[in-house]
Amino acid sequence: MKAAPGNGYIFENWTENGAVVSRSTSYTFVLTGSRSLVAHFVPNPFPAVSGTYTGLFLDETNGVSPQSAGSITVSATAGGAFSGSLQVGGSRCTLTGQFDSTGRAAKTVARQKANSLMVGLQIDLSSGTDQITGHVTDGTWTAKVVANRVVFNGTTAVPPQAGTYTVVLPGDYTSATETGGCSYGTLAVSKAGAVSCQLFLADGTKITPLSSVSKYGRWPLFSSLNGGQGVLWGWLTFTNASDLGGVIAWIKPASTARYYPAGFSLAVHALGARYFPPGMGTNVLRLTSSTNLTLTLVGGGLADGITNGIALAANGKVTTMSGPKLNLTFTPSSGAFNGSAVNPAMAKPISFGGVVLQGGGIGCGFFLGTSASGEVRLEP
Repeated sequence: MKAAPGNGYIFENWTENGAVVSRSTSYTFVLTGSRSLVAHFVPNPFPAVSGTYTGLFLDETNGVSPQSAGSITVSATAGGAFSGSLQVGGSRCTLTGQFDSTGRAAKTVARQKANSLMVGLQIDLSSGTDQITGHVTDGTWTAKVVANRVVFNGTTAVPPQAGTYTVVLPGDYTSATETGGCSYGTLAVSKAGAVSCQLFLADGTKITPLSSVSKYGRWPLFSSLNGGQGVLWGWLTFTNASDLGGVIAWIKPASTARYYPAGFSLAVHALGARYFPPGMGTNVLRLTSSTNLTLTLVGGGLADGITNGIALAANGKVTTMSGPKLNLTFTPSSGAFNGSAVNPAMAKPISFGGVVLQGGGIGCGFFLGTSASGEVRLEP
């Protein structure tokens, strides 16, 4: 027997004598005598919650691990069907299914060379959270899922966060267990809520994670690193539509890599700010007059730091006032900068990069030394 819901309704289940005998629209059975089956239909709750959901999952008991912390994307239709993917441990798994009339779904996802994942999801049908919650487990760990719906469409609903930003993950060049330089990046939030990002990590890794911003102003940042043995994971929150921040877990395994071969496990407090491209007569720091700044390179195996005095003109022109030979170029559209400074001890140039944080009137970044990174700082 096959149940066909009418417009505005969805199928719930088949019952016989008050007991549920099937939750599938098609019910096959051997007829051996008289039977009385009832098909139950309910008003369709899914049109109001259809859309794309993006988020993260984490084993809250044991903390962030490359093998149990990941990202999830789910696209739900107006009929309650869904498709998407899970990413964890360097692999991406396809996720498809159907929510039942209460918004629940359960799926088993096979993986190559790893235990299958059991996924349980609950889409909120009544509370207005615009969230999917649930769990992911491989039988040895269980992770909590939180994914937020993209509620922006670029026309009638535009996120207050729409614009361009620069972000820094601070390092500590005096530490033996952290990166010496500051990881940095640029990102853009579209009028439809999509977040595109380019991050330069202070071990020489470049990543371009994509996601979206929720109505709560939260952005899930995730990237599997080092062939699935490392991870960058965390939620960043936009505040006042101008700043963003959050704690990011960065795990790098021990390896034969040139930079930080011993590996590390860090909790980095990310800092970011809205970036406004300079108009006529202003520079990347939004200053209308010439400003004297100091550019400093420290750590990264340098016996002595490198310090340059520069003048940044209103038109963006850089003039070296003191220190060794220096090349420095700003990208006005994004707030990034790149350059090179001659190491007096070696008479060789050291390449570096970073971004400006307009709110603080400074710039941060890193350069790569022999086996570690060093800090680049631009300040008054």
